[in-house]
Amino acid sequence: MILVVVILPGFKSFVRQSGLYHSVRHTTYLYGIADSLQILDDYNREYLLRMRDGRKEGLTPMAIEFRRVQELKADVIKAEREKLKTATLEVAEESVEVVMGIMAESGSAGIKTLKGWVSGLGLSRGLLTAIDASGKQISVESLQDVPVYIKYNSTAGGDAYMKSYDGGGVGVTFQPKLKTDSSDEFRQYGDLVLTLFR
Repeated sequence: MILVVVILPGFKSFVRQSGLYHSVRHTTYLYGIADSLQILDDYNREYLLRMRDGRKEGLTPMAIEFRRVQELKADVIKAEREKLKTATLEVAEESVEVVMGIMAESGSAGIKTLKGWVSGLGLSRGLLTAIDASGKQISVESLQDVPVYIKYNSTAGGDAYMKSYDGGGVGVTFQPKLKTDSSDEFRQYGDLVLTLFR
């Protein structure tokens, strides 16, 4: 008897959204892990060069990225983000740990980003704790309307902390630890766009 399995369009998305994602892993990747890493490496290199050149002009990170979006066609931006989204997902699936740093213009935007990325990558969801500059716990509501930094770690039960942030950038840093990485190997990509998974 021959068993034929048909994967319907949108099935992967359905699996993630339905909560079955944790028990169903992709066995076939769109790019493959090596290509996914290369996509992220290429983006990272171009991003860092763009930031360096923009800062020489006295621009903030937000202004640099806004100018780029204005210069490129909408379909180019959309295609780039879809490519980055797929690569990030595939790398996350091959990782034993994912650490993310979220820089957002407000606590509400940061929390929305955190939920989107954690859900989109199928990661553990834990507790979010807000802290002040001294590390003392404060209410999450007190940071709703101010720029924030959120740190998330998948191996800490999916817990995250949020504090006020006075930097000029917005985005997500993505730090995956692959199953095949050595103990001292470090990978970091970004800033990736906040809305990549929302």
